[in-house]
Amino acid sequence: MLQSVDGFWISASVFTGTFSNSYFHFIGSPGQNVYATISLSGVDHYSTEPDMERHATAYIARWTAWGPDGKLFAPSPNSMGRTQNAVAIRDCASIEFRLDVENWVVATAQINIFQF
Repeated sequence: MLQSVDGFWISASVFTGTFSNSYFHFIGSPGQNVYATISLSGVDHYSTEPDMERHATAYIARWTAWGPDGKLFAPSPNSMGRTQNAVAIRDCASIEFRLDVENWVVATAQINIFQF
């Protein structure tokens, strides 16, 4: 049974170089199963040099889960790298979402967390 749905936005912008913004969501009690997603909802880039590489990537970086003994498991890095944009986690304890941008990019990402 669906218990809650939370939605958040994160944004990131950078002129030269790279920048990462993250959102860390902690779930305080064991027994919460989670399905979470992140997706780019807006990207703007400003051309300064025609051959300058630009990018924006939204992904789930890592998560933790509660063990049967009530203690946290070590963080679980995702296995898909920057393409991990959805995950289902049993007994979720925490989840980290990231938004990476590079070279004159402004981006916004939508995060959805369904607890059941």
